[in-house]
Amino acid sequence: IIGDDDALAFGRHYDSVANIHVVVGGTPHWERHIAFRDYLRAHAEVRHAYEALKRGIAMIDFADPLEYNAHKQEFIAEHEERAVAWHRRGRSD
Repeated sequence: IIGDDDALAFGRHYDSVANIHVVVGGTPHWERHIAFRDYLRAHAEVRHAYEALKRGIAMIDFADPLEYNAHKQEFIAEHEERAVAWHRRGRSD
């Protein structure tokens, strides 16, 4: 159980074993997460490039976990729009 003083751990040293996202289903935020996930599953070349990126940045010792996300943001931004369009087309291609 997280106490009030532990609600956000960013900027502090802590041990992390998971990064969990909770998103309301059916919202645009949900759609882009599902679309990106499914796009990676269907497009091996993009999935492998994302894997290589994540493996590379996983070697960096970040002081704040948000820095890890920042290193992925350019790749995600590049592919997320395509993923959502692909998802809306009914995943054709």
